[in-house]
Amino acid sequence: MDTAQLREFATRYTAAWCSQDAASVAAFFAEGVSLKINDGSPSLGRTAIAAAAQDFMTDFPDRVVTMDGVSVDRACGLSLDLDRDKHAS
Repeated sequence: MDTAQLREFATRYTAAWCSQDAASVAAFFAEGVSLKINDGSPSLGRTAIAAAAQDFMTDFPDRVVTMDGVSVDRACGLSLDLDRDKHAS
């Protein structure tokens, strides 16, 4: 994946978080992988990821997620820096 493709992927992922559709977030993940949101416990698998995303969306319904950066870490994989401090006005 080149830089433009990586940025496009990250843009679609960010849009999924803003969609209020937890399944669209989970669709970005392969079955058997995990997602850790902030300081929470990792959610393993698409069903658990969708549930965690839904909890986040329910807790912060006016949250506007923006992408501040994207990078690849050879040890950890893809890292997206998402801004957690913006709210819809």
